[in-house]
Amino acid sequence: MDDHGNIYNRYNRKYILIISNVDELNILNFNIQSQRIEAQINYEFKFDNIQKSLQIASANLNLINYYTLQILIESQKYILIKQINFFFLISKFVLESSIQFQSENIQINNFDFDILYENNIDKDSPLINFIVNNLAIETLNIIKIINLRKPLLQVCNLSQNDDEYMQVTVDSVILQQIIQNQIPTSASSQDVQSNIYIHPFTFNFFNQFSIQKKQDQSFAFFDFRRDTQQPFKQKILFNRIEFFTYQVYNALFIDCQNFEIIIIDQLIFHENAYSSGINIWNSQGMFYFDGSSFDYSELQINNIDLRQINFISSSNGIFYTNKFTKVSINNTTLSSSQNFQSSQGTLFTFLKTNQINIFNLSATIYPSCQFQSLYGGLIFMDNLVLASISNLKFNYLEQFKEVVQHIGLQGGIIYTNNAKKVIFQSIKAYGAFSSSADGAFAYIISLSLELQDIIITKFTSQKSGGAFFIRSKASLYDVNLIENKSYFTGGALHIQELLEAQNVLIEKNESLFGGGIYFSEYYLPQNITFKNNIGLIRGNDYSYYILEIRLMQLFEYNSQLYPPYQVKNYQMKEIEYYSYYTDFVFNTFTYFVTIKFRMYGENEWIEYINNDQIMYNGYNDLTSILYCNQQLNNKEIIIKQNISQNLNQFFYSFSVQLKSKTNEFFGQCSTYGNIYFSLTSKINDNCSNGMIQQTLQSIPYCQYCIDSVVFNTQANNPSAKCLSCSREYFDLCQADYSSLKQGFWRQNPTVDSSQIFACSINKFNCLGGNFTGNQLCAKGHIGVECQECDLNNVRGDGKFTRKNIYQCSECDLISYNIIRIIFLVLAIFVVILIIFKTNYRQQKNFIYMKYLSDMKMLYLGKSYYRLGQSGSYIKILSFYFQIINISSQLYGTQSWINVFSFQQSFYNPITDSAFSLDCFLSSFTNNSNSVTYQKIVILTIAPFIFVALSLIPSIFQLFKSKYKRFQYSASLIISYGFTNLFIIPVIDVLISGMLCKTFYNGESYSILDFNTNCNDSDRLVFIFAFIIPFLLIYSIIIPGVLFYYLYKNRDNLDKISCRFLLGFLYADYRKKYFYWEYIRLAIKFTLIVAAYGFLSSPLLLGFVSLAILILYLIFLVKKQPYITRKLNEIEVKSIVIGCQYLIAYMISFSLYQQEIAYKNSFDQYNLISTILLFLYNLISILFIAYMAGQIFVSMLYPHIYKLKKFRCFNFLLKYLKVLRFKQYTENKRKNLIKLRNLAKQIVQNNFSDFIFFNQNEIRSQQDRELVSLNYDQKA
Repeated sequence: MDDHGNIYNRYNRKYILIISNVDELNILNFNIQSQRIEAQINYEFKFDNIQKSLQIASANLNLINYYTLQILIESQKYILIKQINFFFLISKFVLESSIQFQSENIQINNFDFDILYENNIDKDSPLINFIVNNLAIETLNIIKIINLRKPLLQVCNLSQNDDEYMQVTVDSVILQQIIQNQIPTSASSQDVQSNIYIHPFTFNFFNQFSIQKKQDQSFAFFDFRRDTQQPFKQKILFNRIEFFTYQVYNALFIDCQNFEIIIIDQLIFHENAYSSGINIWNSQGMFYFDGSSFDYSELQINNIDLRQINFISSSNGIFYTNKFTKVSINNTTLSSSQNFQSSQGTLFTFLKTNQINIFNLSATIYPSCQFQSLYGGLIFMDNLVLASISNLKFNYLEQFKEVVQHIGLQGGIIYTNNAKKVIFQSIKAYGAFSSSADGAFAYIISLSLELQDIIITKFTSQKSGGAFFIRSKASLYDVNLIENKSYFTGGALHIQELLEAQNVLIEKNESLFGGGIYFSEYYLPQNITFKNNIGLIRGNDYSYYILEIRLMQLFEYNSQLYPPYQVKNYQMKEIEYYSYYTDFVFNTFTYFVTIKFRMYGENEWIEYINNDQIMYNGYNDLTSILYCNQQLNNKEIIIKQNISQNLNQFFYSFSVQLKSKTNEFFGQCSTYGNIYFSLTSKINDNCSNGMIQQTLQSIPYCQYCIDSVVFNTQANNPSAKCLSCSREYFDLCQADYSSLKQGFWRQNPTVDSSQIFACSINKFNCLGGNFTGNQLCAKGHIGVECQECDLNNVRGDGKFTRKNIYQCSECDLISYNIIRIIFLVLAIFVVILIIFKTNYRQQKNFIYMKYLSDMKMLYLGKSYYRLGQSGSYIKILSFYFQIINISSQLYGTQSWINVFSFQQSFYNPITDSAFSLDCFLSSFTNNSNSVTYQKIVILTIAPFIFVALSLIPSIFQLFKSKYKRFQYSASLIISYGFTNLFIIPVIDVLISGMLCKTFYNGESYSILDFNTNCNDSDRLVFIFAFIIPFLLIYSIIIPGVLFYYLYKNRDNLDKISCRFLLGFLYADYRKKYFYWEYIRLAIKFTLIVAAYGFLSSPLLLGFVSLAILILYLIFLVKKQPYITRKLNEIEVKSIVIGCQYLIAYMISFSLYQQEIAYKNSFDQYNLISTILLFLYNLISILFIAYMAGQIFVSMLYPHIYKLKKFRCFNFLLKYLKVLRFKQYTENKRKNLIKLRNLAKQIVQNNFSDFIFFNQNEIRSQQDRELVSLNYDQKA
């Protein structure tokens, strides 16, 4: 110590200063300062036996060492320290006096408790400890406190004298800055709680947040607790407390116990600078007051200003009081926009208090605030005699458009329980406000209730009681409840007993039962005005109580699964009144029961809901309405899954959550009154199909496989592993349900990718789903990869025949099949007759033209050819049918497009389903293989039969010694029939019967019949004995022989003998392109090979076919091989239209594939595709009609002139230009006269179909016939 009284610490020592036996002691400056940071010092000062007084003008404690300062004062009078300044205090200050301590100003500049804890310095005792009888502090100014973890200031009285009156008076407390960050703890796991749990809601604030749970200690800023439990008279007075900046995670501000009178005159929370911080207080709240030690104790708090409070507590509210005789709270203003949460009464928590008076309370809760409290959002009162709340305003300014949300069980704003009398006066509460609690404004249980001058508007309870839920005898005076709503009962009021009502208005409220009021006892409303209330089920204005409740069905619900496992029905029976039993339930599973009601005074049960508004808003979900628990293990049921079913019934959902080895389940649910039910069952741990068995703390439970499957679960050996499913093959996997994607096939229930095969030819026949084998196939399809048609009705859906390589059509009646086949045969004969007739006329006119030339007569044009063009048009049209038939392997989502599919069947009518040859044959045999073989034989032999039948007329000519005409007829029919009508369709059938397709399972099957294995011995014999020989005949021998004779006579093509034999093959083409028909034949053959070569890749088939056709088109345009320009143009048009038709189907097919792959509809592109399909199908039909018209007109050319004597002739000549013609064999004299005009007309109109004959006009018809006969004999 120096000369000025300064004490300096130079070494790590303990200094002791003792002053005793002094009458008066005055110290001007008391300074303690440390100069060595590493020093560890203990300071002890003792002032003993001070007779009158001890006065210290100024005490400055500026120590940054790890020290203890203890001052022990034994004074008979009082101690006065005018000013105490603590600078960087890191340990503790203890002042002990037997009488009064007084200070004008105590200033705490900077406390950092982290340093204290890092050095393990006296963690349990308070920092400032006053052990005195009376304490008077004018100003307590706290500048900055960091991470408080023990009491800052503690006042204790150790006196044993009952008559002494202990009093603590603090005029002003100013808290400048309080910071308490996340504090790591070294406590054991049993002393650490990792989150704050407010049942049933859990809040996880920080990952490392912890609360130290020591039963014998509460950390508080100001600790006013007696160390003895004896009820001495004590009084504490705070004139003014101010908070400026605070960020607290776990602390009490004031802890007052065993004080008789506590008065806080002014409490101000200024708007906090840490607006984003969360202030988490311990379960006791912020201000803890306990008056349990006195017969009479009083708490009075005036002028509370809580601005933008940010508060979270696991139990009590900001102010907690217990066992006071009287509590008065006056002039409270509250606002919160972030967090305002507790378990019971976030603002006030009152327990065991005789009288509570709350006057002038104004609360503003913002829509952004997380407002949560299980019981009473603002005020919780329990076990009291009288509670009076006057002049309460909630969101009085109505400044919010959004809804303020509250989460709780009972009482959105106020909760009162076990009270004798409750009085509410001058209450003004405005929404929009929504609460999950019963009684969105107040939940009241008391003997009597009096409501006076009440206005509650736009409050919503998600349970019952839109404004009030009252279980007491209530009297209502001047009460206005407007535009309130509840989800179950009582849009404005849910009330037990109404004693008196005066001037009560219930307007525009809504609920299921009782849009205005729901009476839980019978009462006839009087002096109540009802206006425009809505009861969605019963009672627009008021409704009586629900008399009975019945359970209808029990369901298991799995929100993570899909049907049929999402909802499963259980058998349930009523064993006695309101008690139900089901055989078993699974632990951890969620269930729901459907419910029906019967109202008081009604016989009809309310079971099904006809109001869509109820189901849309989920009002029929009674899970949050009923109060249920599992009584067997005394644990409330935890609801894990929300029932998302669109049920038209009331239901309640629950989860079995037993954490014990018991094998019984018992749950009981009830509402207030006599509505209750119970459910009893066994806990089943024998897992069913689709479940695996798991264990938790040695307790077995079952679990469904999600995004995976398990098959054939056995009770004795349950599976413990789910089998994963590949998203490449499966749409959905759950339990024992595995839904294959469209386009895949499997023989057995498996998720093994090696046993799952893609449908290689047409994926659309494989519908997918939770099926195997034929059940995976589209209707009418069976077999491996669903590629064959069900001709023998294996699936029971009827008989189906193949329409093309991948489509099946249902068989018609056999009688209709016979008629159609007969019609087809007749049509073929008609076509052959037309071809024979027109080509015969063509060759006859060619001979006539040759005769005129030999007679030196002028012949202009090629009209001899135009008189026999029907066969040429049929050849072009048949090639066009083959082109559009390629599109039969391509289709999309447009089902209407099948209307146009008849065009594709013209390619090979005998094999098309419209004639049902397979169906016809299957009616005579049960062996599907024999049908295939018979069909091949019939289709192969039939052309020879047709040719033979067509030769019958020519045979009669042979007997009439007209051999030349027979020779012509035979060669024409054979060459035309086999090169155009028969060769390509028959080759198509023979190739499909001979080739095989290897599927993904490694097996090969015949293309013509996918039920027939390629290695079948009967099939191999049939191929070598029949198919291969006839394939050689049709593809090589017949075309080869004809081409050989054609090529051999290539220099004699204009000779009449060659014309009669082979003219059909080259007559349509220019002389140098006599071989062109074989180019067309090669193109057709190539398209057949491509069709079967790319069965598994329809799009690739489309591109290859387009490439072939485009190359041919280019060659065709460049060469112009046909003898007339019109035929060249028609052939080009047919190929162009066919290619566009094919492209439209390729686009549709591609979009369909994309939709299946991505499960997404491309509406815009589908619209374009639909337009293209419709447009080109329409163009195709018009083109076919145009070609049919050309064939018909070509047939009628030689006969129209016969109509010139009739009036219709001039009409045809004038309006039907396509039928216009010139006469060549009549009126020869007129032709000579018109020769001059003819030349001019040829030049102007580019006509080449005029003949000028320089012949005597008087030659008779008899001479012409004689010349023709002589010419035939010469030939």
